[in-house]
Amino acid sequence: MLSVTYGFLVAFVVWIDRPLTGSPAPDPALWTFRRYIGLYLLGAVFIYTFLTGLNIYRQAQAKVAQAEEVRREFLQMRLQALRNQVSPHFLFNSLSVLSSLVQTDAALAVRFVRQLTKVYRYILDRQELELVTLQQELAFLDAYFFLLQIRFGKKISLQQHLEVDTGSWMLPPLTLQLLVENAVKHNRMSAAQPLRITLHAAPGRVVLANNRSQRDEAGHSTGIGLRNIRGRYALLTRTPVVVDAGSDTFAVTVPLIIPEP
Repeated sequence: MLSVTYGFLVAFVVWIDRPLTGSPAPDPALWTFRRYIGLYLLGAVFIYTFLTGLNIYRQAQAKVAQAEEVRREFLQMRLQALRNQVSPHFLFNSLSVLSSLVQTDAALAVRFVRQLTKVYRYILDRQELELVTLQQELAFLDAYFFLLQIRFGKKISLQQHLEVDTGSWMLPPLTLQLLVENAVKHNRMSAAQPLRITLHAAPGRVVLANNRSQRDEAGHSTGIGLRNIRGRYALLTRTPVVVDAGSDTFAVTVPLIIPEP
């Protein structure tokens, strides 16, 4: 509509600036007046076009901001739902271990409770956070793995190789715990053939790997742990979680994130 109006006005200005063929020369004062009228109308159209375009641009920006806010709220809802998927599962496993220890070794049960308190303090303090530092997550993993060693003894081991500043890189809380729990859940272990877990942290990624000795029922796994991790990362970064399921080794690579300033 604006382009049609603009084209019509330009044609009008050209017309008023040209005398008709065969007509006498127009009065100079009248010609000047017609020119001023044409320029005035042309300027008015320019101003109208600019203000209309500016208004359309502002409305579009407002719609984009509104859509981004809705998207952010939706992602927060999904992220909270994924967090809620972690705590009940972990609590069930922890209480099962504690119940067994209370009946077999009271002193060990006390130590277990102390470490379990550290684990749940970590969960409570960081349950609203999207990201924690790798340093915080490793400290939590140490407490969690202590609980596993009480239960399994020499049947399980964990080695860490850190090549990054653990205080700078970040990841979603409980990521490493879920990966370790996944390894324990799906593999057989014994003192003769222990479950060996290695954690290698390099710039931009953490690789957690374990030797494979799958349980007979592992094929019926629902895969909730890995889906949880993938779902949380999908809300935070475009870098994917990579799973490498070899015949002898199972490895998961998760991104490390540098938060935006």
